[in-house]
Amino acid sequence: MLVSKCQFERAIEEISPLKTLALDTETTGLHPYLGDELFSVIIGSDLKQWYFNFLPYDNYDEFVLPRDWICKLNSVLTAPRRVYLHNAKFDMHFLHKEGVEITGTVHDTMVMARLLHNDHMNYSLAMCGERIGFTKSDAVEEYIKKHKLYEWETKEGKKNRTKKKFFSKVPAKIMVPYGERDAYVTYQLGEYQRKEIEANPRLARLHEIECETTPVVFDMERAGVRVDKEYSARGFAHERQQYIKAAAEFEKLSGSSFKDSSKALAPAFEKLNERYPRTEKGNPSFTDKVLKGFTSPLASWILEYRYSQKMAHTYFQNFIDLSDGEGRLHPNFRQAGTVTGRFSMADPNLQNVPKELPEGKKYDLRKCFIPKDGYVFVEIDYDAMEFKLMLDYAGQTDLIERIKAGLDPHQATADITGLLRKQAKTLNFGLLYGMGVAKLAGALGVTEDAARTFKRQYFGRLPLVEAFIQQATATARVRGNVFNWAGRTYQFPDVNFAYKAANAIIQGGCSDIVRVAMVGVHKYLTNLNATMLLQVHDSLLLEVHKDLVQTVVPQVKRIMEQAYTYTHLPMTCSVEWSDKSWGDLVDWEKCPFTLPSSDEARDKIQGLPSVAGLKEVAQCLV
Repeated sequence: MLVSKCQFERAIEEISPLKTLALDTETTGLHPYLGDELFSVIIGSDLKQWYFNFLPYDNYDEFVLPRDWICKLNSVLTAPRRVYLHNAKFDMHFLHKEGVEITGTVHDTMVMARLLHNDHMNYSLAMCGERIGFTKSDAVEEYIKKHKLYEWETKEGKKNRTKKKFFSKVPAKIMVPYGERDAYVTYQLGEYQRKEIEANPRLARLHEIECETTPVVFDMERAGVRVDKEYSARGFAHERQQYIKAAAEFEKLSGSSFKDSSKALAPAFEKLNERYPRTEKGNPSFTDKVLKGFTSPLASWILEYRYSQKMAHTYFQNFIDLSDGEGRLHPNFRQAGTVTGRFSMADPNLQNVPKELPEGKKYDLRKCFIPKDGYVFVEIDYDAMEFKLMLDYAGQTDLIERIKAGLDPHQATADITGLLRKQAKTLNFGLLYGMGVAKLAGALGVTEDAARTFKRQYFGRLPLVEAFIQQATATARVRGNVFNWAGRTYQFPDVNFAYKAANAIIQGGCSDIVRVAMVGVHKYLTNLNATMLLQVHDSLLLEVHKDLVQTVVPQVKRIMEQAYTYTHLPMTCSVEWSDKSWGDLVDWEKCPFTLPSSDEARDKIQGLPSVAGLKEVAQCLV
């Protein structure tokens, strides 16, 4: 139903009693903080959809609602009801720009689709709808393609161009039924998911965690992180100069023009009688791993080119281009981004920004991010989180007791197994990730026979760790799935991948601990001059007013450490801070702010929100 001006109030009256509804928006583009705008809101139920249009269309005067009426939708969206949205944060950002907030329970159908089945290739509304028998309309996409309502955008240094589509130029007679269908499919998808979750008690609390996490991550994205544009511009200029120089040096050595493709690089190596490997299909292979095995300076210049080109355009340029008018960057946290449950990130991906500046390099990517005036950055990071969770499952008490006594986990492993610390660390993670002997040998820098010996030595002293990994693998083979402490399920229809089960349980289990911690920290920071900005796997980056640092830090650390109810080994966190940049973090002991004594801290943290772990929800193995 396309809502007219005279029907607006009646539509609100019809929607108001609904305890569950679906919501979708149509927008001029994908970036709410870079000038794109919302032009319609569609609210749907099982029987009816209401299309609120705010875009001028020819001959549709009665159906073009005044833009300030968007705020009137608060009356239905702030009520305590369930709201289904697909990729919820996208719509929430555009609504927020118009002064509209959703304060009921946000059920993101994309997130819940991943929760119900973790290894589908695609979680778009179209694909999720098709899986349950509801087809999404493709009329708008067809119209845009037919009438070429798009333009190609290219950026210097980018191989692929992007297509910017003009949805606002699609006629109302096509756009309205398209939007209504999206809302209808979203509603049906949400109802299907709700019933599936209710039929599986193990998922009930995890569903609650995900619903609580969505508005937390929305607030993090909305806050954004401040970019030092001057430093980023210098970094961009430097790296651009470096990759231009690398290409020129390659051309000088090879006598060939430089193009970073296998077919273009092969003749240059052949001219200098340099041998190179080929792929299974017989094509030349010049991956970074392959190039690092060459002694030829040609390989060094290609690697230099790739590094600097990526730094310049994937990072420095995007930091500038994607930051808003106030100089803040709003990255997209993908709550349903990975098969294990870990967050992924895009536009840009700050999870890939390295902690350490490579040797010989000048500009540190993390120094591009700075706290606002009067504030400092505080990063609180779980210590050896995945390894500790694995030990908690395995119950390897001799190693656990050493770690609880204060030993570094990898050194404690080395002491027990008789290995060097570096070897123990490689085995701790490699074996958990299901690494085979060949890869283990490569990681350790030894022969495969030596790697087998190290593996036997490791498991010989840590039999309960081996038993946990074997049991996880066997369960995945026999039952076809395993699930972590919070109830998140991992399907293994192909038994050849069952070796990944232990890693799924641990990596996914850690991701759900972090979710619980984020919800607790967000509740605590509400109404304080402190904001959670970034989540990078096992760490949270906060922006805290200087006057609150001594109060906030011990409390947030406690919330994070108590987000999981352990059996044998508690979680601990380390703290770093900086008043300069994300790249200038130093240990908390070097912080000039006076912290309260342990007794004072204990007094101040009484009454914090309960974020106790949920291990009782499920046992991962039969």
